[in-house]
Amino acid sequence: MNARETYASILLALGFALQVFLDRPLSEYLMLALLSASLGVSWTLWRGAPLLFLIGSATGLAFEVVGLSTGLPFGAYTYTWRAPRVFGVPVPVVFAWGTYLYASYLSALPLAGRWKRALAATLYMVLLDLGVDPVMVEKGLWTWSAQCPCWFGVPLTNYLGWATVSASAILIYQRLVKSEPVARPVVSFTVLAACLPILKEASGGALLPALASFALLATASTALYIVSRKAWNTGSEKLYY
Repeated sequence: MNARETYASILLALGFALQVFLDRPLSEYLMLALLSASLGVSWTLWRGAPLLFLIGSATGLAFEVVGLSTGLPFGAYTYTWRAPRVFGVPVPVVFAWGTYLYASYLSALPLAGRWKRALAATLYMVLLDLGVDPVMVEKGLWTWSAQCPCWFGVPLTNYLGWATVSASAILIYQRLVKSEPVARPVVSFTVLAACLPILKEASGGALLPALASFALLATASTALYIVSRKAWNTGSEKLYY
């Protein structure tokens, strides 16, 4: 990555990391501040970054509202989270959609080709939720009606839903934003940092899926680094979009 995108990644990763060491609500205020700073730094080179966050939040909210009333596309679930809500959806959930999508796409920028970035970011989102959902269910923040087939108590349809929401948000963003920065190949640490608060909250039966999520993200990030590095070295693909 170039220097500014590296700084943006560091700021966002620091926001995730501080949630491990600090208690609420201080950690949440700092996360919001560091996310804003990261978006601000990205905006100086990548003008679409704040829009991506907003589209991710809005798209996530829209699908969540539909999901709560119809069960599509995630499956039947109910929120028990005692937090402020927007149309029945907890505000932290809306915030998380935008934050995770921004972190995932930021991590995918080293790939040459916007369709590759879209696929990689969608993959990152699904792998993140392999840890998020079981942990949140274990903590009693929401419940699922479906019994099986499932991943540690979470129906597999949920992950199809996450892929659908993520891909939809990215497609909307890419229709609106035509230019993105050059990003040198690097093993992404941003999506790995996003796992740290999940690992902190994991306990009991949710610990294994949280660890699996982190391991799969590390593997995917390394594989995508190898692919992007090869394209960068050969110069066989256009590296500015």
